[in-house]
Amino acid sequence: MTKIFTGSLVLLAITVVPALANTLIPKIDKFCPVGSITVGAGYCKTQSKNQFIPRSGEFCPKGTKTVGAGYCKVN
Repeated sequence: MTKIFTGSLVLLAITVVPALANTLIPKIDKFCPVGSITVGAGYCKTQSKNQFIPRSGEFCPKGTKTVGAGYCKVN
């Protein structure tokens, strides 16, 4: 009985874990945000829950923060 109960908990833990989103963002120059990879055709792919947008101009828009390499992270 203990083996069945333990197996049920493992199965429940596996099914409850949310999937991370695969997000494509435009590549700026030769750089992608930290934690993302180059996928070609001028795009980066990130599997984090964070959303990145390219920085337009010198500052990031309101509600975002600078994360370097020309990107802003949406709060």
